[in-house]
Amino acid sequence: MHIGAQLWLFNAVLDEGEMEAILTELKAADYACVETMYGKPPKTRGVLDRLGLPCYATHAALSAMPPGRELADFAQGLGAQVVCVSGLIRWHEREADDYRRAADALNEWGQRLQNEGLTLHYHNHDFEFAVVEGAATGMDILLSRLDPAAAPLCFDAGWAVRAGHDPARFLTEHAARIGTLHLRDYRGEESVPLGAGDMDFSRLVPTLAALPNLRAALVEQDPATVTPFEDMAASRRFLKERFGL
Repeated sequence: MHIGAQLWLFNAVLDEGEMEAILTELKAADYACVETMYGKPPKTRGVLDRLGLPCYATHAALSAMPPGRELADFAQGLGAQVVCVSGLIRWHEREADDYRRAADALNEWGQRLQNEGLTLHYHNHDFEFAVVEGAATGMDILLSRLDPAAAPLCFDAGWAVRAGHDPARFLTEHAARIGTLHLRDYRGEESVPLGAGDMDFSRLVPTLAALPNLRAALVEQDPATVTPFEDMAASRRFLKERFGL
């Protein structure tokens, strides 16, 4: 399992001129790979190759999936293996039928990307854990309808905690469906470096060894911080010093 860096933290400053400095800092902090945001920035393959820092994934919203081959071309141009997809067809429409339609669209996209040698992983936030029909949550509907072969999960443990759920239990119950893990920590509603918030990592980390299809765990933090490099370095040290990851 690789420990990578999700670049959302740097989204406000991600451009070609600053990318090499950002990636160099992440490499120095001992991150083994990165996850980019779709379309931003478009040309980083040369920098990644020079640093020996592969692009594991790119991240897109289901509500803004591009037509044709654009998404596959972008991911392949960076050397990515995975496309992580967030949200439903319309981001703020979250009734039960919206989850059903989203699952069908994700299955279709997953099969399309497989034909291009890529894998789609669905990335959760907190809203999927809200009850939407009887006792069923949006996540329940997704799990019942998603094809595990076409659309495994990029499970965001931090958002699960924000929703009041136990991420370790979720990972244990759905071990075979987890392809990517996002490690994120919150102190209340504030996104903070790993180990500085409410996440019980001593309970979460031991579950990872039992995830047969887990390919990478990516550290993610919201862009609100004014010390992004320091925060990402602190998160990496926490995983290494506390858990040997």
